Amino acid sequence: MHDSKGFEGLLDEKDEGKDLYLDAGYVGQEEIVKQHKMNPIICEKGYRNRPLTKEQKSDNRKKSKTRCLVEHVFGFEEQTMRGLVVRTVGLIRAKANVALTSLVYNISRYTQIIRLKPRATASESIIFKKRYQIFRIPGSASESLSHA
Repeated sequence: MHDSKGFEGLLDEKDEGKDLYLDAGYVGQEEIVKQHKMNPIICEKGYRNRPLTKEQKSDNRKKSKTRCLVEHVFGFEEQTMRGLVVRTVGLIRAKANVALTSLVYNISRYTQIIRLKPRATASESIIFKKRYQIFRIPGSASESLSHA
């Protein structure tokens, strides 16, 4: 079953007034989203002999930016961490599993950003040091970064 079928059960009162980013597979589902008092943001779809205009492509690109950020995380978990299936007994363990998976993603992403970041100039280093406070763990020679 495609995820566009049955997604209505995931929406509740807490979601009212929020934007819901959906891909082109959800075309025709706008009314269901509006019934839950949410704003559907769905990419437009091109059809045979009716390709998308430049304006539609530009709009789709803007709509996809947020959705893409979220899907990147799920793609990482699916490919690198062998799936999104949580095989635990109990909600507390499942939540811990998801939290640890997210932590692993964040650490991996951080190391990737640091590894691929070009050498900073002196002025960029000052900005970086202002944004992140560098501190030492008492009794240790190692340094860690803490977001200010």
